[in-house]
Amino acid sequence: MKLVIIALLACCFSSLVYSNTVIEGIIDSCESKVDVYTYRFGSYQADVKLVEVSSEQVKFNLDLKFLLCQETSKNVFERVPANPMADVYYQLPLSHTQSINIIAKPQSLSLKFMKDGVFKLIKTINLESKASRQSIFTSLSLKDILSQSETEELSRNRVVKTHFSFFLVKNIIWTSDLYDDVRDNIVYSAYRKILEVRLDDNDVVSAKLLNK
Repeated sequence: MKLVIIALLACCFSSLVYSNTVIEGIIDSCESKVDVYTYRFGSYQADVKLVEVSSEQVKFNLDLKFLLCQETSKNVFERVPANPMADVYYQLPLSHTQSINIIAKPQSLSLKFMKDGVFKLIKTINLESKASRQSIFTSLSLKDILSQSETEELSRNRVVKTHFSFFLVKNIIWTSDLYDDVRDNIVYSAYRKILEVRLDDNDVVSAKLLNK
């Protein structure tokens, strides 16, 4: 029974994906007690602003908001600001008559950037704050964002569109009143960004985000 429960915990949580709005249109729901339970690990919103561009890198400001679906009054459900590192307490049903108490204890939270198409991890930022709203300043190398074919297209056509994504990963230890701890990751849905890069007649690089 012990091994069964450990396997159940691992399979139930390692593939969970939570989001708020992303470009692909995935939206978490917050309209019922079912949503409060389903999205108990929260969601996030991200606003990205391009700050500076050079021949080697692009610099961004990311405004992150961490939210939790709650019943704020009787039958009224809203997303409220939340500490992304708060412990989560809930019950996991085992049968119609039996359940176990679970505590999910976040150990780390990181923001990961990927190059679309090749699924290449290009940067990881560890988030240390417990604040519900966080402002992150970061830069990405153009060599990481542009593939070889995109670099050649930029040189040839003086303009190219490329894509990159970022998403959150939360590492959690699940503990229960009956069984051994289970450690695994929750991967939140990704934001996909479209970046247009240009070269002028003097080979000066400029760029802009085509979606925000």
